[in-house]
This record gives sequence, C-alpha cells and structure tokens, in this order.
Amino acid sequence: MSVQTLHFRVGEDAGILLMNIAQEHLLYANDIDKSIKTITDSLSGCSMDLALKLLVGDYVIQVDVEEQNFIVTKRDDSIHTIFPKIDVFDWCRKKSIEIDKNGDDLIRSIDEKVWQIRNRGLYKTYSYKQIFDFIAGNDKAILDDLRETEEVSELTLLIKVCKDYINKSLRLRKVIDWLEKTYPEKFEKLDMDMADIWDSSHTLTTLIRKFQSMLKCEWDNFSMSNMDTEIENYIVSAKEIDDVISNGIVPVDIMDNYSAGWLSPIGEYYALNGEIANMLHNQIADALQEKGVIPMYGENERDINPDAWLEQNGWVKIHGNRVHFAGCLNKRLGKENVDMTQIQIDTISKYIKFHHNGVMKLGWRLILTSAAKFEMISLPVMYKTYFEF
Repeated sequence: MSVQTLHFRVGEDAGILLMNIAQEHLLYANDIDKSIKTITDSLSGCSMDLALKLLVGDYVIQVDVEEQNFIVTKRDDSIHTIFPKIDVFDWCRKKSIEIDKNGDDLIRSIDEKVWQIRNRGLYKTYSYKQIFDFIAGNDKAILDDLRETEEVSELTLLIKVCKDYINKSLRLRKVIDWLEKTYPEKFEKLDMDMADIWDSSHTLTTLIRKFQSMLKCEWDNFSMSNMDTEIENYIVSAKEIDDVISNGIVPVDIMDNYSAGWLSPIGEYYALNGEIANMLHNQIADALQEKGVIPMYGENERDINPDAWLEQNGWVKIHGNRVHFAGCLNKRLGKENVDMTQIQIDTISKYIKFHHNGVMKLGWRLILTSAAKFEMISLPVMYKTYFEF
C-alpha cells in the first residue's frame, strides 16, 4: 500500500483565524494556558512576550501566501481592522458587572430561602405500604414524592444554579486577575473606574460564604437585623391570607400586582399578597386543592402534592417579575411535557410591561430578558434557554 504525501497551503486569513481561536480559548473557554499555546505551538520560536501581545491583538499575524510564511507586525488600527482585538479593560469590566449582578440575585435568593427554612422542618405523611416498600428497597415512590415537593425542588435547583454560577465565576475571576497582572498598562488610565471589577470579587466571596453556610445550616452567619419588621409583616399578611382562603380562593386580576401567584393554562390567576415566609405559592396550591381544582388523590390512592401538580399541568409560577415554568420538565419524571399557552404568554407579557418596565427574570437561574423577547421566542428555544436544567 503506497503512502500519499498531502501538501496544504496556508491562506491569507490563517493569521486571523489563529488569533480568533486563541482569543476564544481565553474569553469563552477561560483557558489561559490553551490560549497561549495556540499561538506558541503554531509560531515556532515565538517568545512568551510576543505571544501575549498577539493574544490581545496589540500585534497581528499576517501571511505571506507566496512564501508560505507567517509575518508578525505591530498593529496599525488604520489598516489592521479585520484582525481581532481584545479591549482588555472593557471585557474585564463587563464580565465583572455580570458576576456582580447575578451574584446579588443569588445572594437574595439564598437569604430568602434561609428565611423560609431556618429552624423549620419538612414534614411528609406516607402510608405504611409506601413505608414497607421503602424498607424493602423500593424507594422510588417516596424519593420522587420528596423531589416533587416544592421546598425540595426549589432547594435542588437553587443549589445547582449556585454551583454552576460559582464554578463559572471562579473561572472568569481567574482570567480577570490574570489579565490585570499580565497587562497592567490596560488598567492604568485615571478615568477608568475599577469599582465594578473589585465589587465582583466581593460579591462572589459573599455568595460562596452564604452558600456554604446554607448547606451547613449555619444560620448565625445570616444577618437578621430586619427580623422584627419581617415578623410583623408576616403576621399581618398571615391574617389577610387566612381571610382570603377561609372564604374560598377565587381568580383575581393579575394587573392588580399581587405578591405571588399561579397562572393557569386558560389564563386564570390565583394570587395572594404577603411576605416570602408566608409561603404564598404553597398556600395558593393548598387552597386550590381544597377548592377542587387540584385532585386530592392520584393513582393507587396516593396523595397528590398540589405544588407539583400545578407545575406538571402547565401552570406558571409568578413572584414579582420572576417567572417559573416546569411543564417542559415533565419528561424527566416519565410524563408528557406540557406547553405554555398563548394566553399565558400574552398575560405575563402585559403584566411585566406594566408593572416591571418590561423586564423579567426567567427560570431558576433568574435570567434577565424583555417582555418583547418573551413574546416572540419560540417555545422550544424558550424552554432550553430559560427553564430547562
């Protein structure tokens, strides 16, 4: 068998491609070593100092197509416009703002969750048949029921989102710190505000501390300076909620801007006013089950969890400008997915535009988006982008 020798020629855009690949390793994969090696492995004899200048675009890689050579020259912005360049400070500042904003949202979510669960327990009732099955090793029914409980499902997703955020942010902070040390001249201008970059480091540290404290149930690490006010608000809200539920919960107008509610597939909105500690969504779900909207028992006379039933049947959970939808996750439970309806989309969009300046936070990751985009995006893309995990 003969061996063929293949000859490849380097095109004139090879230098641009090489620089783009190196920058993508740095900015998107956050892999400092790989970004540098992309250049040094491709340019034999390239010094580290030159590789660092090429990486950010201060120098560019041109190609002599005839001689098949790479030519490295100092960047001239008037003629090298097609060569990629990193605005180091601007990138660091934007990523720091992103870390800070998302971190603040997650810190608030942790504080809210701790306020809900501190010094409380989760109580569930199971039949002896379920218990005997559990002892025999058939634990799927009980474990599935626990996972479907709103408190457990919310904690599971909060923990996953926090872990993902921390891992991603630590990688970004490593790149930001490396860029600061490697290119100090990019950060020396007096008119540059470094506060955003410093704030992101503080926010990330605070979140990690609170996240670890929550996992260890170390409640003393959470400030309770507003406890008295929160308790007073909780008591007042609890009385108002009892009055509403005792008379039988009824649909309300979402435009009246209640604290929290569930929006049905046909556009009916059941909502209450109150504090986070009032467990509003749980109380609404319980009231809907009492009303008969949610059945009491499912297969094999198994008690139905009302919160899980609403999620699995396509109801949308709303709290301020936060919107959660779990109908697209049914397949994870071995059930058929349920789509968000057009009337739900239209109702939510109208509400967000009027009461929250058209800005909403979607899913457990609380991703910011506009009501206009929410209206236009296709359901598969919406699910994948905002609600799946």
